[in-house]
Amino acid sequence: MEDNYVVYVDNVNSPTEVTGYRHESTWYNSEGVEIQDISVLERGSGISPYLIDPSQDNISSNAFKDYEPQYSVMPRISFSFPISDEALFFAHYDVLTQRPLGNQKFNPSSYYFINSIEGRIDNPSLFPTKTIDYELGFQQKLTNKSSLRLTAFYREMRDDIQVYRYNGAYPRGYTSYNNIDFGTVKGLTVTYDLRRMNSNTRLNALDRRHNFNISFDYRFGDGKNYNGPTTTRKKGTDGEKAIQWLSNTGANFTITGGSGTPYTAQENILHYNSGGTQVLQGTINGSRLPWQFRVDMRLDKEFHPSWGNRKTYFDIYLQILNLFNTKNVLGVYAATGNPDDDGYLAAAEWQREINSQVDPQSYRDLYAHRIDVPWHYSTPRQIRLGIQFNF
Repeated sequence: MEDNYVVYVDNVNSPTEVTGYRHESTWYNSEGVEIQDISVLERGSGISPYLIDPSQDNISSNAFKDYEPQYSVMPRISFSFPISDEALFFAHYDVLTQRPLGNQKFNPSSYYFINSIEGRIDNPSLFPTKTIDYELGFQQKLTNKSSLRLTAFYREMRDDIQVYRYNGAYPRGYTSYNNIDFGTVKGLTVTYDLRRMNSNTRLNALDRRHNFNISFDYRFGDGKNYNGPTTTRKKGTDGEKAIQWLSNTGANFTITGGSGTPYTAQENILHYNSGGTQVLQGTINGSRLPWQFRVDMRLDKEFHPSWGNRKTYFDIYLQILNLFNTKNVLGVYAATGNPDDDGYLAAAEWQREINSQVDPQSYRDLYAHRIDVPWHYSTPRQIRLGIQFNF
């Protein structure tokens, strides 16, 4: 064993033999053979590290180390290979990293009072998460107004943060966070592009595991390119003038949806603020949210007035997000799989605690109101009326 390995003994106060070793999260028995079941190191008094002074009851600065700076190299490379004036191959490779957004606050008191703390302890030494993306595609011109684009992609997510149980820690095991999760996304995108009267369909097959994005766009031109409803009116002695009611008017519908994202189910039911230990049900990320569906709409009309020699451009639009006001579920409680019920109020093991409140019915009503949080649902319908002006 090397100098930075932790030594474990049979008794923390009166050690008589070495039972094993540990290097970070890898454990070894007394013969130096790597083991998976660390319970073999237990000799009746727990898994005990070899301490210099077992009677010490204070935490010194030597118990901690400075955070080691993390350096992230994020290359982004893109290529295109025209094989004719109507077709080309393209490819790209890029790496993206992101610093942890939470669960990394350092508080020495969390370790000093570790025997009485319930719930999880933050990990101040989390690494940045990393995404590596590969893409290969081909685009072919079909007509002067349309083209077909095929894209295949592969994406790796490394060092994702997940809840982690530190078994064998001294003086007791605890739950924190670690960069142990990993995921891959494989997909194919098919895009058909029809210019001017644009109708493209994009079908994404992601490890979500099903995802689709379909866009329909229809637009009327003006002048000789106009093919919409027209009326005529007399214009003095000069004859008649055609009125193109829908010239430069368009409508766009975007339909998005897909299967639900994964989450980790929980077997035991807890009060939302109890901070108790969660018991895993099934496997990590083994459950999935319901399917999601949404339609967005945009209607707009362009005006091209001229002020002297200056050309101007107006675009008046009506945009309706979530046209059908679909109530998509974005988050659920791990014990029930429901967005508005964590199971606490109906659980038999919690009825004594609930009924011991000053006003049990009021307590139930307020608790139900508290856990029905808005961020478990998608944004409701939004209507926007706007104007764009360019000159």
